[in-house]
Amino acid sequence: MKKLVSAAMVFVLIFMLSAAACADYGIGNYGIVITRNPYSGTWAEGESAWFEACAQYYNTMEWSFVDPCGTEHSAEEFRKLFPDVTVEGENTTMLTIHNLDSELNDWAVFCSFHSDIDNSSTKWAFIKVVDAVPTYGMNQYNYSTNPYGGQYIGYDSIYKI
Repeated sequence: MKKLVSAAMVFVLIFMLSAAACADYGIGNYGIVITRNPYSGTWAEGESAWFEACAQYYNTMEWSFVDPCGTEHSAEEFRKLFPDVTVEGENTTMLTIHNLDSELNDWAVFCSFHSDIDNSSTKWAFIKVVDAVPTYGMNQYNYSTNPYGGQYIGYDSIYKI
């Protein structure tokens, strides 16, 4: 019986120490938890693309842009590279890029979340810009009937192949 009580006390002690260690290092409710990664998409030139990212337990956030060579750019740098492309929401959960240019093909976006004790980034979402895309009357959240294996069809496309 003493061995059973001793084993139970050791278990409780280990459990309490591990919980304290997690709290000290920002794990659990204190660390950033990404709840939605942005998705890659295919849009026609001139259309608008939007990306959504969500997380819990963060203070600030920002979207970044990645060129085809893997170099990261801030929204400010992106605006200088593409003055005819409009970017909205670079510090919100919904990023919108208006007037897509064919030079944006193979670029990517991702969102970084920051807190006092943690930083975390989403996965990259790739941008594919084509001359025209088929219109299937679906929005970006309707993946089950998407004939392109998970890529979105431009949601405001009026073009047809």
